Amino acid sequence: MKKSVYIIGKTNVGKTSLFNELTGMDKKVANYHGATTTLSKASLKTDKSIELNDLPGVYNLKEKGQDEALTLQTLANTFNSSEDHNTTLWLVVLDAVELLKGLVDLEKLLGKFSNKSGRVVVAINMIDEADFNNITIKFKNLKDLEKISFIKTSVSKKINLDVLSQNIQESFSKNTHSFTEILKDLKSIDTSELVTKASQQKNLKRLDSVDKVLLSKFWGKVFFCIIMLILFQSVFSWATPFMDLIEYIILRLGGFLSQNISNSILKSFVEDALFGGLGSFLVFFPQIFILTFLIKILEDSGYLTRAAIICNRFLAYFGLSGESFIPLLASHACAIPGIYAARSIKSVKVRVLTLLSLPLTLCSARLPVYALLITLTLPDSKILGGLFGLRGLCLFVLYLFGLTLALILSSTLSRLKTVNSKTMENSTVPDTAFELSRYRLPSFTKSLKIALQTSYRFVKDAGFIIFLTNSFIWLLATFPNGPGHMSESYLSRLGKALHFVFIPLGLNWQESVALITSFLARETFVSTLGTLYNLDSEEILPLAQLISQSEAPYRIASSVSLIIFFAIALQCVSTLALLKSELPKKIWTLYLFIGYFAFAYVLSFIAYRLMLTF
Repeated sequence: MKKSVYIIGKTNVGKTSLFNELTGMDKKVANYHGATTTLSKASLKTDKSIELNDLPGVYNLKEKGQDEALTLQTLANTFNSSEDHNTTLWLVVLDAVELLKGLVDLEKLLGKFSNKSGRVVVAINMIDEADFNNITIKFKNLKDLEKISFIKTSVSKKINLDVLSQNIQESFSKNTHSFTEILKDLKSIDTSELVTKASQQKNLKRLDSVDKVLLSKFWGKVFFCIIMLILFQSVFSWATPFMDLIEYIILRLGGFLSQNISNSILKSFVEDALFGGLGSFLVFFPQIFILTFLIKILEDSGYLTRAAIICNRFLAYFGLSGESFIPLLASHACAIPGIYAARSIKSVKVRVLTLLSLPLTLCSARLPVYALLITLTLPDSKILGGLFGLRGLCLFVLYLFGLTLALILSSTLSRLKTVNSKTMENSTVPDTAFELSRYRLPSFTKSLKIALQTSYRFVKDAGFIIFLTNSFIWLLATFPNGPGHMSESYLSRLGKALHFVFIPLGLNWQESVALITSFLARETFVSTLGTLYNLDSEEILPLAQLISQSEAPYRIASSVSLIIFFAIALQCVSTLALLKSELPKKIWTLYLFIGYFAFAYVLSFIAYRLMLTF
């Protein structure tokens, strides 16, 4: 029979880090509260018969957030089901720096299930951070307990991870105890002598001084804007050399392979669908990687919870709260992790407003589109004495544009009767309600590895959809008359038949087709254009150059119209599917799609007409 271990604890105490080490998995970890919002399962590396369950963190026992409710409901179900209690174990993870508070929380949790019985192992985690902060824990006071085991651990320093794994295995051979008896054991601990702190903790005092600046009303906002500007500026400035290298390799490799293919149809597929289409998307991999890397550095440093406090009062004006900041930032990698992160928001109303706003953020899938359009419309010039590039500044403006629209939307929806129903209580979150993450020095090696893995998975998953989409587009654009006759192809007929919808926005039929395919995944827009424009070219060239040389070159007015439309409309299928499961009413997803499409169309039309007047 399968043995189950339930990993329990407050948020940001290292539960998922321990889960990854004990199972060999690679689940997302971050230095902020509420990073884990779903249940993850995997077998113990040293004993495949033992299954570990990584549960979301528990702030309290009131089940306010979806993540907390999931944890408490899962624990309750283990007692109500037919599962043999001899095959279950609670692995409780406590923060070594806040050990005394953790023991109080453990008592409350056991008290909630005081009429039950089971096994409990406690991992006092991040013992290295306790040492750094001059905190000494007398573990000998914990070793004499009979009904509960305590083990000090550290994932970053690899302390006692094997000991913990062995203890878990050995615990299943021991008898279960009632939680009432375990509580008596806990209360017998002399906490007055358990933890001692040095009289002068210089490290903590320095960090307090840093917080006085980063959380101040004026300088906090200044530093926040600077950090966000650097974030998006780096996406262009750092990525350009790597993008040029990838583009060079793709063009050279595509040209070499096509020269050795005699069959005209196969040659067209390799040149136009693979290197012209998929290759056009792969060029933007460095930008996706850099954005992911920098967000990971911000996560690990502990700055994100400070940013949430800085944004709290400002977001409250629009019906949101500081709890919405992390989902909004996470959505800049992809809307899906942002949607999951919103589960930690306690207020149902704020959670719903956040979910409805997330699709307007600048996600990685939109990044190639914006980068292409910005490259086509703006010169690669420097401003402010060469400190910033014009293109990077434009990307930052697009970030602000999406965020501004999200705030306007949430502010408008927060006043609707449906959103203000009794089932959606509103809660103003005071700044003091946020639990600050501990400052930590980010591991650049680890951040690089995670960013590389995340970016690779993104490209891998998107690459399959792009390949299928481009292959289908290539077939429609090549037949019935073969390569070189796209103007007479099935796709040309279809695109021109649907083109009337987008003519008022200043778009040509190729862009109209690319917009339609981007509903499957936003990133297919660039690859679809790459396929279509390469079909009209005699050689493989960079997409920006092909568009510039086409009979209908991009005008600034058309580019602005397209950027606005793409920023607001066309949520991908996976985002809509997840929103459907997370929103209180499924029909809201349909309203969201139709409303965003109509709003995007109107704004794009106005922007196009205004730009034509200049």
